Amino acid sequence: MCGRIGYGTLILVLLLGACGGDARSPELQTAGQAESSTGSPALPEAGTATGNGTAPAADTSLEMEIDLPAALREIAALQTPENVDAEVFEELKAELARVLREQAAPERLVAAASDEEVFKPLDVHLRVDHSERRLRWLYELPGDYDQNGEVNAADLVPLAFRLGVKAPDPGGDFAFGSRERITDGKRDGEINISDVSPVGRNFGRHSDGFAVYGSEDLQDFPFDFSQLSMAPLATVDQQGIVVEAGRQGYFELELAGELRSFYWVRQITDGSPGDPSFIAKAGEVLSTGYTRMPPYRQRGTQLQYDAGAGTANWRYVFMGDAQRIGECNVSAITVVGGTFGQSKTDYIMNGRSVDPDCNRDGVVDFEDINSIALLLGSAYDGYRLYHAETDAQLPDGYWGEEKLQPVLEVPFWEIDPLGADTVQYSAGLPFTPASGSYLYLRPYDNSGELGPVCEFVEVQ
Repeated sequence: MCGRIGYGTLILVLLLGACGGDARSPELQTAGQAESSTGSPALPEAGTATGNGTAPAADTSLEMEIDLPAALREIAALQTPENVDAEVFEELKAELARVLREQAAPERLVAAASDEEVFKPLDVHLRVDHSERRLRWLYELPGDYDQNGEVNAADLVPLAFRLGVKAPDPGGDFAFGSRERITDGKRDGEINISDVSPVGRNFGRHSDGFAVYGSEDLQDFPFDFSQLSMAPLATVDQQGIVVEAGRQGYFELELAGELRSFYWVRQITDGSPGDPSFIAKAGEVLSTGYTRMPPYRQRGTQLQYDAGAGTANWRYVFMGDAQRIGECNVSAITVVGGTFGQSKTDYIMNGRSVDPDCNRDGVVDFEDINSIALLLGSAYDGYRLYHAETDAQLPDGYWGEEKLQPVLEVPFWEIDPLGADTVQYSAGLPFTPASGSYLYLRPYDNSGELGPVCEFVEVQ
């Protein structure tokens, strides 16, 4: 790892310390190729990919150089807004000035530079809808209470309007996606003078927009959290923010070209792209929830038709489900810890088949822990097998709307993961598929959600 340790890695360290454990498929464009985005500006120079698809590491320091006299003049010139008590507003201004003076102290700047060594991916509630070719995510820059892309004295105005407001539940949080939640910069369930501090700590910061990345391979995700290992698919300017009355701002991007399984974004602040976000899930951006069905393809099922036996055969594949239980959850970390440093995918642990290589790079290491953190919460209940007699019956791409009824539905619990390296399905077909027709698999869950097609296979 470079610089800071990954969030998933931290979970593993804590876990091992506690338990004493051991540690037809379209091709993806090359990493250095960027797609165009209509109306989107080029990535700022500090984050522009070089000819080999790499770029300088982002500056993750929290240190900010502030022109203190200019900042104090800006605060002093700020007029009390209508319907706000002048005395209260002067108190807010005085508190911001105090925070800035404290922030400008030399010893404070030294401390700020080493403030946060453990990284947790940026949570902007990134949501993807492959069928509508749309990506959405929330905007948040600490201290930017008016959501205009800059932290300055004017952010005291929305704070003043909401001063004294408390979350409905004592000790709880404000409603997700609300402007109150954004203005509660300290995240303590009450908007008060202490929420001036995030304005002071981030005074002068700018959000220039977001760089958007996508890949069919999870290994392209920057697990070291600092290196820009590939060029962005697109950049979205800060002025593209959508702000609805009383709600947190969000961004929306229409996905052009070949769809990907994995999407993430990096916020461009002060000219440099910052930390990567979590991998996109499926669901609504202004909702805390997401669908448990993962939006990424489960490649590598090795679906085959055995004409002699009249069966369709495939192997169980679910990235992040190290335990092979149909779900990616925190307990998968124990499997990675128990096979750490090994270099194959399938193992027997305590008599049970497991799959610790969560990011499919051929080795069990810290990046598999971080993969679990990224894919956490995804699950499905089994596979549906489809048969298309002609090309015209196939869905429009891997994420296309399903036109056919499944030939077979095989629940996850029908497999037996005991005693075998790999978990295989073998299902007899009630008919003989014609040569030149197609078989394909889609995972499903019991809520009715269908996942993307794993692979298309032409019957020979």
